[in-house]
Amino acid sequence: MIKDFEEFVKSGDVIEGSPDAELAKSLLKVAKLRWQTIPNTPTVLNSFTIVENAYEAVRELIDGLMAVEGYKSYSQEASIAFAARSYLDDLSVSIVHRIDRYRQIRNDIKYRGILTTAEEARFAQQELGKAFEILSKLLSQKV
Repeated sequence: MIKDFEEFVKSGDVIEGSPDAELAKSLLKVAKLRWQTIPNTPTVLNSFTIVENAYEAVRELIDGLMAVEGYKSYSQEASIAFAARSYLDDLSVSIVHRIDRYRQIRNDIKYRGILTTAEEARFAQQELGKAFEILSKLLSQKV
């Protein structure tokens, strides 16, 4: 279950400040470059890298949208809650939940050493690819 974005603001996991278009532009650029480095053909050897980079690229786009609106997130969950609050009409509930699912998978890789399969990486490319497309278009329009 995705928490309410305002809870993250109250807890200090999100700081509200001035809009930062330059940061947003930089995050858009980094996200696009990161997405371009994702291998097209998932294998057992590259599957965890595909999942991590696909998720990170999407998260960078969300953080860019946050920067445009004057927010800075110190929590991946807060970034996803922001997307759910602000861009649900564009993304849909199912896409937001998929992003959160890949956050959990990425954390399993990074903090628990759990590897993914080539099939999981293929799904990540497809599912996060939809989110990437939508979010990059939204961010490009705002910066």
